[in-house]
Amino acid sequence: MLYYFAVLFFGIIIGIALFYLLGRRFSKTLTDVKLNPSSYSEAEAEKIIKNNGYKILEKHKKFPVITYVDGKSHLGFIVVDFIAEKDKLTYVVEVKTGEEIDTTEPLVRRKFLEYTYACRPNGILLLDMNSKNIQKISFKLPTAEREYFFRIFIVIFILFVITGIIGLLILLKLF
Repeated sequence: MLYYFAVLFFGIIIGIALFYLLGRRFSKTLTDVKLNPSSYSEAEAEKIIKNNGYKILEKHKKFPVITYVDGKSHLGFIVVDFIAEKDKLTYVVEVKTGEEIDTTEPLVRRKFLEYTYACRPNGILLLDMNSKNIQKISFKLPTAEREYFFRIFIVIFILFVITGIIGLLILLKLF
């Protein structure tokens, strides 16, 4: 009889321990799913993208990025949700769920600029899974316009200098 009580006692202890460990494991998994902003139905996202006329080229594409810190290189990756194509133009697709996304918010803008620089797409598509809406995002950096204007100014200046020198040579009858 004592043998049965010992087996029952150890069975209860082992059952409680297993219940506790499994409970902790599943509670973490459920919490992670609730807090994970990228938890969305990939099939549903693909369907929305295709219904808007885009062809999906790749999923979860990794782009390597090398960061130099004090001359030492560090390899990292940028992972995008989808690469899509429409009218022979390539787009990086970022899928967002949860709260409303402000595309002009600095952290979001920086992420999209990082995509633009590392992936070299023709644009970025933001797919809001709440509204099932796709927004096209692209950037135009003002410094590029100033550099273009400066280059044109330099070319015009050089042409005027050369014309002035030729005119001076003609006046002095050296040409």
